[in-house]
Amino acid sequence: MNLSVQILTIALPTVPTLIALAFFACLALSGGVYFLWKRGRYQPLLNESVRTTFDAVSAQHLNDALQDALAHSVSSNTSVALALIDVDRFKEVIRLYGHDNASEVIVGAMERLRGSLRNDDLLLRLATDEFAVVRPGASSLEEVRQLGETLLDCLTAPFLLDGYRLTLLANVGLVMEEGDEASPSSLYELAEAALFRASIRGANNIEIANLASGSQVSPSKVAAWLAEALQERHLKLDYQPILSVQSSTKSTMLGVEALL
Repeated sequence: MNLSVQILTIALPTVPTLIALAFFACLALSGGVYFLWKRGRYQPLLNESVRTTFDAVSAQHLNDALQDALAHSVSSNTSVALALIDVDRFKEVIRLYGHDNASEVIVGAMERLRGSLRNDDLLLRLATDEFAVVRPGASSLEEVRQLGETLLDCLTAPFLLDGYRLTLLANVGLVMEEGDEASPSSLYELAEAALFRASIRGANNIEIANLASGSQVSPSKVAAWLAEALQERHLKLDYQPILSVQSSTKSTMLGVEALL
């Protein structure tokens, strides 16, 4: 019996737009709020006034810290390492245990992170559940990998919360480059792309990037592509029917899939 099913023609968007759409949900949920903690300075996790006061300051601080570290690497003939750390599913911790307990967990996590770092390392809070570590004077990829493993161990060791053992899931993306080969933006984009690759593998992973892998797409570039696609009206909505075929002449449409 020959069956013929009519399917709507789908007009596919450009490759950058497809990539943008794939990451849009993640980007929409990621915060643009930044927090700073260096050598003992800590801003509370869920204090809205702190979010408003410090978001732009620490973003600039990260850029400045990377610029200073790159300049130091040129004079000292060493490299700069940047680690981006993401705590996976932390919103579930907030939902299950409440904001106060979740804040306590993050404070404890940052204390662990801080205790594992060198005196010249810089620890930054990038969002509710995202952190960055800038290490000037990095000497080898093995050192960078050990840094990533240490950071991951700090976050995934169990926390005691209201008598219960809470284990966080996290991923770390890292990059190491010499000062004359990199810029703050290139370091961040590569570390961000490495973090994404670690995240799509699951939880508790480490990924290291380098400038030679510059063809990788970072989520920040994806956001720019999506904004351009929206502005230029490159997005097209089509519907593909979902059919239940009873015979060569009879079928029932059960619904549709929306393709953007």
